Amino acid sequence: MRFILFSFGLLLSFPDYSQSLSSQNFNYWYDPTTELEFNIMPVQSGKQVKVYYQLISNRQEYPVDTYSISWENRPNLTGRSGQPVASKDSVLSKSSNTLTAFFPVTASTTIWYIVAKVTNQTTQGIFYFYKPVDPLWPVNKLITVDGASSLKRYFPSASNLSIDNSSDKKAYGFFYKTIFPPALPSFADTERTDPFLKSDSVFVVDQSFATKSIGLYLLQEDTSLAQGVSFLVTDKSYPKFTRVASLVDPLVYITTNDEYKQLTAAKGDKAAFDKVILEITRDKERAKDLMRSYFQRVEKANKYFTEYKEGWKTDRGMIYIIYGKPDEVSRTTDNEIWYYRNQKTKFVFNKSGSVFCPENYKLQRDKQYMQEWYSLVDMWRKSRF
Repeated sequence: MRFILFSFGLLLSFPDYSQSLSSQNFNYWYDPTTELEFNIMPVQSGKQVKVYYQLISNRQEYPVDTYSISWENRPNLTGRSGQPVASKDSVLSKSSNTLTAFFPVTASTTIWYIVAKVTNQTTQGIFYFYKPVDPLWPVNKLITVDGASSLKRYFPSASNLSIDNSSDKKAYGFFYKTIFPPALPSFADTERTDPFLKSDSVFVVDQSFATKSIGLYLLQEDTSLAQGVSFLVTDKSYPKFTRVASLVDPLVYITTNDEYKQLTAAKGDKAAFDKVILEITRDKERAKDLMRSYFQRVEKANKYFTEYKEGWKTDRGMIYIIYGKPDEVSRTTDNEIWYYRNQKTKFVFNKSGSVFCPENYKLQRDKQYMQEWYSLVDMWRKSRF
């Protein structure tokens, strides 16, 4: 994989952070109306970590040059400051609204956090983003899709993928066609365990390869170590669902068992599908509002929370679909906490990493959520969300 590198002077200022990351409200991470998106992917290679990042401006009046980025590394989330990162970055691609770049730092044998402070120089608005760099589950490959570097965890089928082969080592690819079940409701007595993963095929990757089958992929140089990179291959419309047949599964959260069986039995027939939805809402316009609003949430859940399985199937994705964007989001070393003011409800998601997803989060379920859950589901069914 070849990069055209040139210096981009974003890493030269060192502001006073003086902020504990554990006290920040990060709800803008999951806000579709926020002015910018910022993704970070640390990729470890030997004694070096390449910190890849992508800034996407969602406002035409704020092109990427509007923003300054300063970096820091921290040993934990509770301290108010860390060490400035002074390395200049190398730009992989840049347009008026998107910047993709990386810079190298020295690897560590203990977990640490790479922190970005993004400042809108016009409004002086400040946004914090960070990623843990965990030697236990290090990502050690960057995926390039059809010639463009990507920080996503999902790619459309029939894409031409390549990996950074700076180590000159071949990677072993493992393909899993496992269909993961959706998350259980927030009040469930038990926590659903994902099936044991056994690869359906194995292949060797030198540098480039094509993805033909939809499913989960894992690339590893050394299969005896818990390091590599995993990603989903999806249909081309993902994170949206456009085919009638694909709309059925996400509706499991707001339909009865009988309704879900009827939707499944429709087998993609639009008339049969619409009949069930109309019976739920009892009004054609409400049916349209339900489907439009619900699948807008599903799309965002897929965008924000896709990991080794589709975003809507994850615990955070499920809560996001039913409750919407949280009013407050905070992080500790071990969990992520969401708070909804109207419902006066708090959800705690415990970090549970693996080689497939170093930042997987699982919900702490509790029966106390039952009444509120059914009340919100009823509002969805009546199109009163």
